[in-house]
Amino acid sequence: MSKTNVKNKIVRALAAVGMSALGLAAGIAAAPAMAQDTDGLPQAGDVVVRVRALYVSPKDDKTIGVTDAQALVKDDVVPEVDFSYFLTDNLALELIAATTRHNVQVNLLPLGRVPVGKVSLLPPTLLLQYHLPVGEHFKPYAGIGVNYTIFYDSKAAPGGLASETHYKDGFGWAAQIGFDYQLGDSPWMFNVDAKKVFLNTTLRGADRAQIAKVDLDPWIFGAGFGYRF
Repeated sequence: MSKTNVKNKIVRALAAVGMSALGLAAGIAAAPAMAQDTDGLPQAGDVVVRVRALYVSPKDDKTIGVTDAQALVKDDVVPEVDFSYFLTDNLALELIAATTRHNVQVNLLPLGRVPVGKVSLLPPTLLLQYHLPVGEHFKPYAGIGVNYTIFYDSKAAPGGLASETHYKDGFGWAAQIGFDYQLGDSPWMFNVDAKKVFLNTTLRGADRAQIAKVDLDPWIFGAGFGYRF
């Protein structure tokens, strides 16, 4: 993939994130003015910004198009930033921004593992969450939403399965569970979160011939801290 194509994909992704952020900002601006409350868990009109460490674990999946083959996509650990806007005391929209990079192999029988290369993923995800306060400081939640994953900066492994690799971008569903735990009476909170993203892609070689279709369907586990504005 050329640097120009990579740049264009990143620009489009950032534009999509920017438009979503503008939408959140517009909602905040339209909300009734209210005094800043530093006590209690998030409520209607609040914005929560979280910074988390993520462990991303795609599943190893049988491929279509290669006989007796299995795609092996390595796990990754990355930082992540997300923004939540509380529509009501219980409903919130969460926008997630993170990027990951993975080593890809194909397990070909009887040859064993054959390297494919590396690829980066940019998966903006928007979720609608339901938060349920339990006590004064603990607020578990569940959410469902949509994901659009952009594959970029793909590099074929020297002497690997193909001289070039291309991955198809696409939409997928996402589901999550997690909780926020308020730290004392401050606007700071501790967060633990788990997501399942249903994502598939098509891997193609130099001549754009299909090598495999792969269901990545990663589990994403995160922990970090948030601040309520």
